[in-house]
Amino acid sequence: MKLQDLYQVFSLFSSFGYIQDYIQPSCDQLACYTRLVPPTCQCCHMEERINVSALQEDLDNRLFGQHLAREVILSLMQNEDRVKPLVLSFHGLTGSGKSYTARILAKHFNPMGLDSKFVHKIVTTLSFPHESEIKTYKDQLHAWIRGNVSRCERSLFIFEDVNKMHPELLHSLRPYLDYHDKIDGVSYRKCIFIFTSETGANVISDYALEVWRQGKRREEIQLFDVQRLLTSHLLKARNTLQEDLDNRLFGQHLAREVILSLMQNEDRVKPLVLSFHGLTGSGKSYTARILAKHFNPMGLDSKFVHKIVTTLSFPHESEVKTYKDQLHAWIRGNVSRCERSLFIFEDVNKMHPELLHSLRPYLDYHDKIDGVSYRKCIFIFTSDTGANVISDYALEVRSQGKRRKEIKLFDVQRILTSHLLKARNSEFYDCDLIKNKVIDIFVPFLPLDLKHVKMCVRAELERQERTEDEEFVSRVVEEMDYYPKGEKVYCKNGCKNVHVRVDLPYPTALQLAFDKNIFGQHLAKQAIPNAVSQFLNNETPKKPLVLSLHGRTGTSRTFTLSTCGKSAYIDLWHRFTFRTSSKSKNTRTSFMPGSEAMYHAVNVLSSYLMMCT
Repeated sequence: MKLQDLYQVFSLFSSFGYIQDYIQPSCDQLACYTRLVPPTCQCCHMEERINVSALQEDLDNRLFGQHLAREVILSLMQNEDRVKPLVLSFHGLTGSGKSYTARILAKHFNPMGLDSKFVHKIVTTLSFPHESEIKTYKDQLHAWIRGNVSRCERSLFIFEDVNKMHPELLHSLRPYLDYHDKIDGVSYRKCIFIFTSETGANVISDYALEVWRQGKRREEIQLFDVQRLLTSHLLKARNTLQEDLDNRLFGQHLAREVILSLMQNEDRVKPLVLSFHGLTGSGKSYTARILAKHFNPMGLDSKFVHKIVTTLSFPHESEVKTYKDQLHAWIRGNVSRCERSLFIFEDVNKMHPELLHSLRPYLDYHDKIDGVSYRKCIFIFTSDTGANVISDYALEVRSQGKRRKEIKLFDVQRILTSHLLKARNSEFYDCDLIKNKVIDIFVPFLPLDLKHVKMCVRAELERQERTEDEEFVSRVVEEMDYYPKGEKVYCKNGCKNVHVRVDLPYPTALQLAFDKNIFGQHLAKQAIPNAVSQFLNNETPKKPLVLSLHGRTGTSRTFTLSTCGKSAYIDLWHRFTFRTSSKSKNTRTSFMPGSEAMYHAVNVLSSYLMMCT
């Protein structure tokens, strides 16, 4: 039987539905061997090679101004007998052709291009939106890659915008990109992985400008020179600790100054021991998290960064001796596995003093203890003890007409250390850790004022990718508690729980206006703002809102309508102007584009007209 006859028999049986479930899975093999591809079939093309001449013609005719990319791609595509997957990372400015080039390659890799079920494209911002779900994404991504390559070893994977992908997720791909014959029986050597990224785009752009200023032609730019600069930048491009503290830690110039100074030296003769003191919400734990991220890229998720919340780990005072043995064994075990370990002890003011003081051997000047060196470790303690001393000193400086930045580290430290040693309720009362200079430095965190809390609110809105609304920021800040009483100088809880407060349902302009201007009409004050707010929050209203107000002359019906119209219009304006769009699942409102928005706006305005008439 000829191959053509074989295919006709296959088509006949398929058309009648006979043994379709058995024939269909071999459809790819039939296509590969006969080249007679049914419309519903796609071929893996396991043994097929890229036509480099056709690819070169396509790149010449369709990719402009990218002689380096063209040169590299054509060179690499000539060899498909690889000992590892081919991994390419495309870097450059938006619109320079990264994704376009990946599409061209996909078309030459498989005739169906991005429509092929053996060519896989992931837009990282869409596929992995939530940082808290990284572990789940990792499992899903690995299973997805394994499954696709199991079906076809010659697969192409395109990852768009890896600069927006969580580093832990990206780094987890290494086994599939490395030199392995097989992983769990699956070979990845015929795969191609392409990453696109904007990281390093400015480095490339700056170098191109420099070459241009030297009077050289674009074509004289050499691949080796750009690659050397780009690779160096990619390895070092992580935000510096200074940049992170400048951009994310507000109102703590003393803490910033101390930390940056101490972190410059890692050739220490003893472990670095820091004790953070200040009011709740002043940034102690937050700063410890920032340090953890710079100590290890995985931060608190790293198995070499250890955090203890003392109230959870050591709840029973009667078990202090047991806790002591467990704690010492835990520290020794972790440092034995990695000498460069970070330990964060939260709320040591709630830790039994005997347990805290027992840590001295690990914090002191010792070359080794039982064969283990602790000199590369960092220990961070956070505590509320001394917060009132720091706060009183800040208020005193302010009362003298001095600026916050004029507060000197030495002055605060002197007062704080004295208090910690003498206060009987202090965890460091009469403590050898202070007397013997085992704790390197007590870091004071100043109380935060209204300006700093506003900065925290804006930062949280930015983190949630919500459009910044200054009126909303002011509302959040005004709802918080301040001291001294009647002055509103410092926030009692600093930036604590700001992430919760920005998601609370704050009163609308209409509710505020009714509370301020409408008297003696509690039924109207309840019913009207609720009805209007519900209507405004309905993105697809089916009919206009119609309100009918009844009462004697002089009961403020007309005034109520006027107040309602003006204030509801402000709410509507805020809805369409400020909180326009957001990718956050916690979004308060969302923008309604096009005709839907117009329909809603007309409905709202027509309701005002009927109310006023």
